Amino acid sequence: MGKYCVEKALIFATHNAHKLKEVQALLTVPVQGLAELGCTEDIPETGFTLRENAFQKAMYVYERFGRPCFADDTGLEVEALGGAPGVYTARYAFLPDGFEARMMAGDRRVLADIQAAETAAGTEAAAPQPTFAQNMARLLHKMRGLEGPQRRAAFITVICLIEADGQPRYFEGRVEGEILNAPAGAEGFGYDPVFKPEGYDRSFAELDLATKNGISHRGRAVAALQQYLNATR
Repeated sequence: MGKYCVEKALIFATHNAHKLKEVQALLTVPVQGLAELGCTEDIPETGFTLRENAFQKAMYVYERFGRPCFADDTGLEVEALGGAPGVYTARYAFLPDGFEARMMAGDRRVLADIQAAETAAGTEAAAPQPTFAQNMARLLHKMRGLEGPQRRAAFITVICLIEADGQPRYFEGRVEGEILNAPAGAEGFGYDPVFKPEGYDRSFAELDLATKNGISHRGRAVAALQQYLNATR
């Protein structure tokens, strides 16, 4: 018997039912989300990188529940916006107006400034979260008038796994593509309706789950995680 079974499932540190469904379809071991663990609190994400955020979430669950777990963090990086929204992909719509300009100027201090402002206002986790539609609307607004190669973008997912030994292990997936001029499709979540992966003529939101999982950033990161689990059973 493997080290993960129904009674002792691997915990995925997420409240996002869409992400949980995607990952459960990819991994061959039982996976449960935070709701099944009985964890209802919002886990802070205060890192300056995807790796830092993934580690912070995984360690939070490991320390409080003593269960092997993994967490992911995903960023959308748009070349013409200096890599924005990046680590703030999920909260993009509510960021200061000058965020993109500072990113394009290479001023990464903007990340520390945003974190300081969030800390002063309370915790990031307690702050209101924008909707998927609000995030996409800001992105499309900032990219008005850009065409061709100027619309190049990439999705990156970093997974941090913490098992019984308490040591973090990282797995990464990346997919190149471009930002569409308008949303297309009704599947998926997040920025899926405006992201067209390289080599395809449809957005992520127009692809079925199996096709998306086979090429997506999260799918590739989870595949690397699965390879590790296969090797250590």
